[in-house]
Amino acid sequence: MDSKEIILSQIGDLSRALLKLSEALHSTVDSEIIRDGTIQRFEFSFELCWKLLKSVNTFLGTECFSPRDCVRIAAQNEIIDDPEKWFEYIRMRNFASHTYNEKLAEEIYNKIPDFEKAANTMLHKIEQKIIDLA
Repeated sequence: MDSKEIILSQIGDLSRALLKLSEALHSTVDSEIIRDGTIQRFEFSFELCWKLLKSVNTFLGTECFSPRDCVRIAAQNEIIDDPEKWFEYIRMRNFASHTYNEKLAEEIYNKIPDFEKAANTMLHKIEQKIIDLA
């Protein structure tokens, strides 16, 4: 697979993950299990986001190696609008992955709708850039 095919595959993976995240966010059931599952879907979606950013940044001519680096370069490449928000998503992912605290879980859960919107905006911009470069 060439780099464009890899990016298109990653776009499909992220699109599906964001749909699953949206389903969890819009669940009518209010329980800790739904909250925790939504946080896990956020973690998975975030991982797909930064790996897609890594591929797209490389495709556009600048390699990156960490989520922070990829976010910074993606902002320079006009793929994301607000890198500070994305740095917060990195912190959220790290907290969710490495610690469990009830209050923190609730805080993360409440910020996930903002992430979902930002990730969909990023995805749309990437699709436009890839189409424009085709």
